[in-house]
Amino acid sequence: MHLKNKKIILSEKEDNDIRPIINRLDCEVIDLDSFDDILKEAINSNPLLIIGNFDKMNRPVSDMCKALKKHLLVRHIPFIVVSDNAEINTRIQAVESGATDYILKPFQDEELFARVKRSIRDVQHALNANPLTRLPGNIAIQERLDLIIKNNEKAAVAYFDIDNFKSYNDMYGYAAGDKIISLTASLIIKICEEFKEEESEEVFIGHIGGDDFLMVSSDSLIERFCQRYIEAFDSQIVYEYDPDTLKRGYMVGRDRKGKLKTFPLISISIAVVINDINRRFTHVGEIANAGAEIKKYLKSVSGSTYLIDRRK
Repeated sequence: MHLKNKKIILSEKEDNDIRPIINRLDCEVIDLDSFDDILKEAINSNPLLIIGNFDKMNRPVSDMCKALKKHLLVRHIPFIVVSDNAEINTRIQAVESGATDYILKPFQDEELFARVKRSIRDVQHALNANPLTRLPGNIAIQERLDLIIKNNEKAAVAYFDIDNFKSYNDMYGYAAGDKIISLTASLIIKICEEFKEEESEEVFIGHIGGDDFLMVSSDSLIERFCQRYIEAFDSQIVYEYDPDTLKRGYMVGRDRKGKLKTFPLISISIAVVINDINRRFTHVGEIANAGAEIKKYLKSVSGSTYLIDRRK
């Protein structure tokens, strides 16, 4: 997670045992002692997290949780309660009212740090995720590609693009188009699961937007993945047409000038760029441009296909 220049609101009147852990996140920490100030600052600065021991405030924790969750601008912000109060009803009320986590004191430093990171990561993922596929969006994609360059990773970056998607969308409507997008995403996940035991590195899958997806995996399995994916995609996509179109083997629609025209059936193109010792990229834009070049070529090829660029 890239958290530099981000803010965290901390409320800690006495012990100061939370601050050393929060400082490890390399964020700006804003110290506030009243809930009104916390709410006002949260609205103004959109912090990554609100955390603290709120036992000494003249307001029940559950009420604070409810107030935060009611406000549209701050309801997404993780709210972690660190408390001496082990009374079970208090803990249940806080969580049911919207607290992200309720951590009892004394706590283990590493456990608190892990739970703080998880809360921030989960919310950032939810805010950045595509609402249709629930896959990470462009912020997470940018961060993953940045890591490839920063760490000189040997990695395969695969760009997925649905061919003739606009024609299908125009012919069958947006709901049917969304179904195709969801199918494309679910098949990427499914095929990754099939290769999970052979894949030594964690696979990253992102939704760039529309009908465009990205996957980062190891170089060793990418060719078999592409072959298996195309096999699965082509076998599933036939169920998304009416019988007449499927029998005919092409779609019929109107072009931008309103003229009746035929369009090929949907297919998938997978453009793969390899970052390794033979070709090291120095900027995310270089990876994107290399992928776009391959995708442009694949558009000229009929049917589902893939190309792995291993040029030096």
